[in-house]
Amino acid sequence: MLRRHRGETPPLALILKRPAFPGSPLCVLFRAACHSLHALVAAQGLNPAEWFGSPPREAGARLSGTDLTATRHVLEQTIDEQVVALEKNIVVLATAVTAAPFLGLLGTVWGVMDAFSGLGAHGSATLSSVAPGIAGSLITTFVGLIVALPSLIGYNMLTSRVRILNTLMEHFSDELMTELERYAAR
Repeated sequence: MLRRHRGETPPLALILKRPAFPGSPLCVLFRAACHSLHALVAAQGLNPAEWFGSPPREAGARLSGTDLTATRHVLEQTIDEQVVALEKNIVVLATAVTAAPFLGLLGTVWGVMDAFSGLGAHGSATLSSVAPGIAGSLITTFVGLIVALPSLIGYNMLTSRVRILNTLMEHFSDELMTELERYAAR
């Protein structure tokens, strides 16, 4: 999306081609800005297709500072919405990372209690009396770690990606607003 936007002359004319970039938060951001601009330009009685396609020639075709501020607010709100959507299911991984070791620990304690119960039932410390409890303890600990470690790696990878996308969206928003301020002032 970013390459295509930067390669367009003028860059705002890209909206007339109705590009589709499924799953791209930058595309959602660009569309939100263009929808806002479309409404502002149409409210001035201008043809948005002509306005987006070439610099406005009429004196009344300029956007005011209030219009630009409104568009900036739309961009900020869209960035926030996109970050919330991206972070929506990360809580599942965060919960798995936090809870799995505790479940493993609970299993360890349960297994040790089971081992002591086996000791009490047999009256002597034999392998057959403690083995089931110790085995259960080790299996539960292992399962807890098997769940926690990939969840931790996935969580770190996804939160890093969300931070990168958030930064990209903020930079794209600033670039778009700078371009719009230049374009609208012609």
